[in-house]
Amino acid sequence: MASPVIVDLASAVPIVEPAAESEDDVMPPIMQFMYFHKAIRAELEKLHGDALQIAKSSDQEIKGLIRRYQFLRSVYEHHSSAEDEVILPALDLRVKNVAHSYSLEHQVEGNLFEQLFELLNAVLAVKDDGLKESIRNVVCCTEALLTTLVQHLCKEEEQVFPLLVKHFTYDEQAALVWQFLCSIPVNLMELFLPWLASSLSLEDRDQMIACMRRIVPSEHLLQQVIFAWLKGRETSGTKMSSMEQEALQPDDLSGDHQRKFPINKLLLWNDAIKKDMERLAEEAKLLRSASPSTLSSFVDRLRFLVEVCIFHSAAEDKVLSPAVGQRANVEEDNQHLEMVQRLADGILAIGHLEGKADELCIEVEYVIQTIREHYFNPELKLISLAQEHCTIEEQRVLLYRSLRVMPLRMLERVLPWFVEMQSDKETRDMLHHMCLAAPVSDKHLVALFSGWACKGCRQNSDSFKCIYAGEAHECPVKMLELEQVSNEESTSSAGSTRSKRPRDVGDSEGSSTSCKNAVLKQCCVPGLGMKCPNLGISRVPVRKPLSSPKSSSLGCSLFGWGKVDSTSPVEPKPIDHIFQFHKAIRKDMEYLDLESAKLDSCDETFLRQFTGRFHFLWGLYKAHSNAEDDIVFPALEEKEALHNVSHSYSLDHKQEQHLFEEIARFLEELSRLYIPDCLLEKSDINAIREKRGDLAQKLQGMCKSVRCSLDHHVAREELELWPLFDRHFTFEEQDRIVGRIVGTTGAEVLQSMIPWVTAALTDGEQTGMMESWRQATKNTMFDKWLSAWWGDSSLKSSPSSPPATRDPSTPPSGSSESLQLVADYFAKDSTKESTVQDDEGESGETLEPEETGDSDTKSESCKSCSKYDAAQHCCMRSDEKDKPQKLEADTGKFKPGWQYIFRMNQKELEAAIRKVSSDSSLDPRRKAYLIQNLMTSRWIAAQQHSLQETDTSGDIPGRSRSYHDPVKGIYGCEHYKRNCKIRAACCGSLFVCRFCHDRASDHPMNRHETKEMLCMQCLEVQPVAESCHNPECSGFRMARYYCNICKFFDDDTRDIYHCPFCNLCRKGKGLGIDYFHCMTCNACMHVSLKDHKCREKGLESNCPICHDFLFTSSSPVKALPCNHFMHSDCFQAYSCCHYTCPVCCKSLGDMAVYFGMLDALLAAEQLPEEYQGRVQDILCNDCEQKGTAPFHWLYHKCQKCGSYNTRTIYDGGSHR
Repeated sequence: MASPVIVDLASAVPIVEPAAESEDDVMPPIMQFMYFHKAIRAELEKLHGDALQIAKSSDQEIKGLIRRYQFLRSVYEHHSSAEDEVILPALDLRVKNVAHSYSLEHQVEGNLFEQLFELLNAVLAVKDDGLKESIRNVVCCTEALLTTLVQHLCKEEEQVFPLLVKHFTYDEQAALVWQFLCSIPVNLMELFLPWLASSLSLEDRDQMIACMRRIVPSEHLLQQVIFAWLKGRETSGTKMSSMEQEALQPDDLSGDHQRKFPINKLLLWNDAIKKDMERLAEEAKLLRSASPSTLSSFVDRLRFLVEVCIFHSAAEDKVLSPAVGQRANVEEDNQHLEMVQRLADGILAIGHLEGKADELCIEVEYVIQTIREHYFNPELKLISLAQEHCTIEEQRVLLYRSLRVMPLRMLERVLPWFVEMQSDKETRDMLHHMCLAAPVSDKHLVALFSGWACKGCRQNSDSFKCIYAGEAHECPVKMLELEQVSNEESTSSAGSTRSKRPRDVGDSEGSSTSCKNAVLKQCCVPGLGMKCPNLGISRVPVRKPLSSPKSSSLGCSLFGWGKVDSTSPVEPKPIDHIFQFHKAIRKDMEYLDLESAKLDSCDETFLRQFTGRFHFLWGLYKAHSNAEDDIVFPALEEKEALHNVSHSYSLDHKQEQHLFEEIARFLEELSRLYIPDCLLEKSDINAIREKRGDLAQKLQGMCKSVRCSLDHHVAREELELWPLFDRHFTFEEQDRIVGRIVGTTGAEVLQSMIPWVTAALTDGEQTGMMESWRQATKNTMFDKWLSAWWGDSSLKSSPSSPPATRDPSTPPSGSSESLQLVADYFAKDSTKESTVQDDEGESGETLEPEETGDSDTKSESCKSCSKYDAAQHCCMRSDEKDKPQKLEADTGKFKPGWQYIFRMNQKELEAAIRKVSSDSSLDPRRKAYLIQNLMTSRWIAAQQHSLQETDTSGDIPGRSRSYHDPVKGIYGCEHYKRNCKIRAACCGSLFVCRFCHDRASDHPMNRHETKEMLCMQCLEVQPVAESCHNPECSGFRMARYYCNICKFFDDDTRDIYHCPFCNLCRKGKGLGIDYFHCMTCNACMHVSLKDHKCREKGLESNCPICHDFLFTSSSPVKALPCNHFMHSDCFQAYSCCHYTCPVCCKSLGDMAVYFGMLDALLAAEQLPEEYQGRVQDILCNDCEQKGTAPFHWLYHKCQKCGSYNTRTIYDGGSHR
C-alpha cells in the first residue's frame, strides 16, 4: 500500500511521509500540549523581563508591552476555553473529580489578566509623579501572573497529562488534540500556530510538526489548511490576482443594493437567527409531553442557536465596532443568552421539563425580543457607519473577518445551517465577497468554507448540490481541483515519471473531459471528523469566545456539577472552623503584600519585624497545609465518590511551600546587605543600595505572587471542597477529623495559632470555633490546659451555656480568701446570734478567736506533745477530742476571719453546712462554693497556717544545693538534671522534683500550683521562671527545657514536648512530628500507631501488673491486641510466664507456633481408655464462642478459631 500523501511546509510538492512508527516509539499525542506550555512560559518570562526593563528605564515603550500581553491573553484564554470544552469533559468521563479544580483555576487566571490590563492602562494615564509607583505595581502583577500560570501549567503536566495518557488510547488522544485545535477561533489559529512554532527550539519544532501530522486527519484539504497556518502567512497582505478577482466578480453587482455594500450581508445572519429562534419558540410550547429524544434534540438546537448568537455578537464587538470607532455593548445580551443555555442544560440533565416548560418559553421569547431589538437598532447603526466610512474592499474584509471569529468546529455546522435559511443567489453573493476578501494563502480555507456551505443546499435528505452549479469558474472547490489537475499535467509534460498518481488525468483531451466532470459533480470537501464515540462525547458545546475576561466555566453544567453554591451552610458544622483559618491567612497575606512595598526604603528594624511576621505566617501555614495533606484530604479520598478530588490542592501546597522558601532566601540575602555605611567604601555604597532596591522589588513581586496563589487556593477549596463535607460527612465524622487535626498540633503551635486565628474572626465565630474544639477534645484535658495558658476568657464557654469560668471577684477555692468569704457570710448575723444552731435544737459552742499574744510560742511548745492535733494546732486530752471545744471569748460573739473556721467541731461544721444549704436567698453556684470551702476548711486552714509558720521561720526547709552528679557538679536529683528546686504549694518545702517530695511526704504534690523556685546557684527563692532573675546569676538558665504549665524543668538532652490534651510534658519531638494525640483514647501515641483500635480513655487506668496510674506514668506503655494497656517493662516480665491478657484473658499476640506445638503434643499423647471419646463444654477467650473439645485435663482446642486459650464451663450437663 502506498504511503499517504502529506503536504510539505516549504513547497506545494507532495512528499511521502516516513513509514508509520509503532505507538510505543512515538510521543503520545496529548504531549502536544507540552509545546503549548513551553511557548506560553517562554512568552510570560519575556514579558516579565521587559516589564522589569521598563521599571528601570521609563523611556521604554509601554504600548508595545500592552499589545503583546493582549495577544498572550487572547491565546491563553482561548487555550483555557478549549480545555474546558474538550479535554476536561473527556477526562471527567474517565476519571472523576479532577477537571473541576482546573476549570476553577481558569476563571482565576482570567481575572488576573483583567487586573494587569487595568494597571497597564493606568500607567498610560498617570503623570510623571506617580509613574514609577504605577510601573512598580505592573511589575508585581506580571510576576504574580507568571507565577500563577506556571503553577497551573506544571500541575496539568504532573496530574492531567499522565491521566490522559493512561486512560486514553493513542487514537483517542489524537482525536482530543484535534478537537482542541478545532475549538480555537480561525483568526487566532493563524496567529497562534506560527507563534507557537517560532517559540520552540528547532528540535522541539520538528517533533511538534511530526506529531501534528499524526493528529490532523489525512484529507488533503485539511492538511493544507493546518500546515499553511503552521508555516505562517508569508503573503498575508496579498490578495487574489486581477484575473482571479474578475473571474469571481458577479455579473450584476452594480444593480443590486445588497451587492453594492457587502457589509449588508451581515443582516442575512440576523434574519437566519430570528427565523430559527421563532421556530424554537413554537416548538417549546409543545414540549410538555415530549419524549426524551425530542427534548434532547430541542435542547441541542437551542444550545447551538445561542452559541451562534454569542459568536455573532463577538464578531460585532471585535470586528465591526473597532472598524467604525464605536463600542458595542453585547455583555447584557450574552448574559441572557447564557442564562437560556444553562436552563436548557438543566432541562436536559433531568430528562424532562417538570414544570420548567413555562419558564423556558418565557426565556426564549425574551431572548427573541432582545435579539430583535439589538439587531434592528444598534447593528443597523453600525452597518450604516460601515457603509459610510469603509470602501467596498474594506467591507468585504470585515465580512470575511466576522466569519473567522468562529472555530472550525462551529463553522462546519453553522455554514450549512445559514445556507438553508437563504436563497442560492444570496448565499452565492456572500461567498463571492468572502472569496474576493481572502488572501491567496487562504484559498484552501476558502474552499473548505465553500464546500461546507454547499452542504446546506440539499437536493434531498441524502444529497446536496453545489451552490455554483454550472459556474465552475466561480466555485473555489472546483477551481482548486482544476488547479491541482493543471499542476499535475504540467509536471507530467515536463518529463516527470510517477509510478502512481493520486488520480488518473489521462491525456489532454481526457484532461478536458475530466475538468468537465469535475464541474458537474458536487463539491466534495472533508468534514472535521469530530465525532469520536469511544470518548463518550459525540459533541461538546462550543463556549462563547472570551470577549470578557470575566467569562468562565464556573457555574456551567459542563461537568454535571451545576452551579456552585459558595455560601456556607446555615447550621455551622465542625469542619467549618477549619476553613475559618483561611480568614487569618488572607489577613496576614494582605499585610505582607502591602508592607513589602516599604522594603525598598526601610531600615533594619522594619526588615526584622517584617521577616519575623513572615516566618510566623509561614510556620502556621505549614501546620495548616500539613493537616490538610495528612488528615483532611485522605478523609476525602476514602469516600469512593470523592477519589482524586484533593490531588490538585496537594500540588498547590508543594508549589506554595516552594514560594515561601524562595521568599525566605531573598529575605536572608537582603538582611545581609544592611551594612553600616561607615564600614563600606564610597564606591560600594551605591552598588549595595542598588542591589538592595532590586531585591526589595523582587520580594514585593514574590509577596504579591504568594498572596495571589494563596487567595485563589483557599477560594477554590471553599468553593469545591467545603460543600463536600456537608454532603458526604456526618457531624461525628467531622468531629473526628477536627480531633485528629488538633491532636497533631503541639502546644507551642496552638499558643501561636489560637490568638492569630481569633483575631481575624468575629465573636460568634470565635465561640463557635472553640466549642467545636472542645467537642472534639471532650475526652482530654484540653480545657484545663486552655485555662492554665489562656486564663479567664470569653472563648472558654458559649453564650448558651453557663459560664465555666469563675467570677473574677470570687477567689479560687482552696485559698485563704475563699475561707474569708465563708466567714463573711456567717458574720452577717453575728449581731443577732451568738451561736450556730444545728437542726436538732442543740446549741453549739461559741467560736472565739485564738489568743494572739503567745500563739506561736504555744504552738511550738505543744508540737512536742503526743496529743498535738495538726488540724486544731493545740493540745487536747483524748477524751476532749470528741467533744465540742468551748473557748473563752472577749465579747461572746463570733468574729469573722478564716483562721477561726477550722476551730469548729464536727457538729458545728455540719450545722454550718445545713444553714448554707437551707438559705434560699443564695445563688446555687454561690451556695455550692460556700459548702465546698466549708467541707475543706480544716485542710485549707492547716495548709495556710503551715505556710505562715514556714514564712516566719528563719529558713525554708530544703534551702540548699542538690546534685545529680556531685563529681561533675551537675545540679539536680536522682530523677532529673536541673538547676533549681521548686517550692511545694502544699507544704512550703523545697524539693528538686515532685518525686522527691512525694517520697519524703505523706501527701502528693500538685506541681501545677507551684509559684516559687530556688536557684541553686545563688540560693535565692523567687517566682518560677525559665532563668534566675538575680543580677548576680546573669540570666542563669534553670534547665534546657522549661514548661510554664507543668512547672517542669529538665536539663537533659532528650526531646520533650508539652501535650495540651494530656496537659503533661512527655518524651518526644512533639505532636505532629513523631507523636499524635488520639482524642478517643486520650493518649499520646507514636505516629506509627495512627491506624489503631480506639478504646475510650484507655490510659486512664492502672497498669494491671504494677497498678501504677498509666496516664501520668513516665514509663513506656504497651498497647495489647485486645486494646488494654500495661507498662512495657511489666509486659516483658509478665509475658515470660503468661500469654493471655490479665484483664480480659485474650491472647497477647499470634500464638500459631505455640498452638501448633500443642497440636503435636496432643497428637502424640494417648489418653486412658475410659477418657477416650469424652468431650467437654468450653468457652474460647479469643473468639468468645462456646463449643466442645475432646476431654483433656489441661488443653482444650476451640474448633472455630483453633485457639487453646479456652476454659471449661458447665453447660447444664456432665462430661459426655
